[in-house]
Amino acid sequence: MESRLFTRIKWAIVIMLFMLFSNYIDAQPSTGKSLAELHEQLIQADSGYFSSIFGRCDIDKASSYLAGDFEFFQETRGSLTLKQTGRAEFIENLRKNFCGTAALKMRRELVKGSVQTTALEKFGALQTGIQRFYLSAGTEGEKLVETTRFSRVWKINNGKWQVIKETDFHQSDEGVSASAQKTYVPDDKNLYNEIVKMDSILFDAYDNCKLEVSRALYSDSIEFYHDKGGVMTSKPLLIEALKNNICGKVTRHLVKGSIEVYPIGDWGAVEMGSHTFHNKLEPDAPSTVGKFVLLWQKIAGKWYVSRVISLH
Repeated sequence: MESRLFTRIKWAIVIMLFMLFSNYIDAQPSTGKSLAELHEQLIQADSGYFSSIFGRCDIDKASSYLAGDFEFFQETRGSLTLKQTGRAEFIENLRKNFCGTAALKMRRELVKGSVQTTALEKFGALQTGIQRFYLSAGTEGEKLVETTRFSRVWKINNGKWQVIKETDFHQSDEGVSASAQKTYVPDDKNLYNEIVKMDSILFDAYDNCKLEVSRALYSDSIEFYHDKGGVMTSKPLLIEALKNNICGKVTRHLVKGSIEVYPIGDWGAVEMGSHTFHNKLEPDAPSTVGKFVLLWQKIAGKWYVSRVISLH
């Protein structure tokens, strides 16, 4: 059975446009907010969430910020593996780890200027940023214990913002300022070459209307997140969108040398990179460089695209 692993997002690479299918989005309520309003609302929701955990240890209040299908993915220190935690286990961990003793106090702060908000039209929003955690034990002074990069997918349920998926990656303090300047080197060269080859096959099918190849490469439980089109979770509609919106009209051009690949334990891999799209029906239209993230899962020796995140 396919894991419900959602994403491994690296802050230095924002994500992007992969396909156009605004006519095939799930029927979710629109947020109806400007980006500035949306950003401020999520900052307030974020503050309320963490205040309820670290400030008041109000687990019931903290739980109200988590959707029923909430999932948490956290990078295991010293490895490139993501640990998946469901809602019930996550809440119990909050109760045990942050409300178990009065001698330990934790404080969390956002790194100023690091938070970015992207609207997922007719669905919710993606919030990314950098956060620091401080611990004070007994009479000892406060000490920085962890810096992480996070991504949260928020959705409105009954008028209240709730997190449905969160992914955290450990980040040293030095990495906060220096990570964007580091040159990418594959952790696993063989995996890198394998995923680059799969990318070529996937987008050759995209460019040349090989719908059966596309159908074979996408997971039956595909999830596609797009800042303009919203969220799609239907493989048949995805293939239909390719047929109607892409075939014979749009081609994709990969930015040379832009692909980065990271392993996700025994599950699969994350591919990130940059590309442009050319619309044959609008040959003079400007083509801007966008970023993309693909989650590839390997099942019985075959690779499948499980998740896509696409932002302008």
